[in-house]
Amino acid sequence: METERSPDKENGRKKRRSSKATKSPSVVQKLKKIRRVKANDRERNRMHNLNGALETLRDRLPQFGEENKLTKIETLRFAHNYIWALSETLRMVQNQQLQMDGQKNLQLAASLALQGPKNINKLTPNSPCSYSPQPQLQDYNYSFNFDCQQQYHPYHLE
Repeated sequence: METERSPDKENGRKKRRSSKATKSPSVVQKLKKIRRVKANDRERNRMHNLNGALETLRDRLPQFGEENKLTKIETLRFAHNYIWALSETLRMVQNQQLQMDGQKNLQLAASLALQGPKNINKLTPNSPCSYSPQPQLQDYNYSFNFDCQQQYHPYHLE
């Protein structure tokens, strides 16, 4: 659209004047048609991109037979549920790993305690198990009290 500009003397801005009055109805119809064709092209390209992305997503999901292709909404729902199931599986494996590592930490602490005070320094400062030597008055031997936390990190011991 062509516009003419003239200075606005009141506030120092330029004022736009539309030149629609000079366009004939046939020119207006041609411009509308051109705009509509461009909008249709943009929408067609958008839909092609969307369909391509959905096809790529379908290729990444487990397939249960070639005879039925999932619809768009079925593909999105299945992908959502599949990602959730994978996340839950990963969370469960991590929790099991933490529990197994915690048991290993307790076993190591117990074996070190049985071997005597010379090995007690193998526990790192970040270990979930802390020790405190306490002298016994009767025979001047040391006993070790271990206090282990509930949550274990997999790499606390050296």
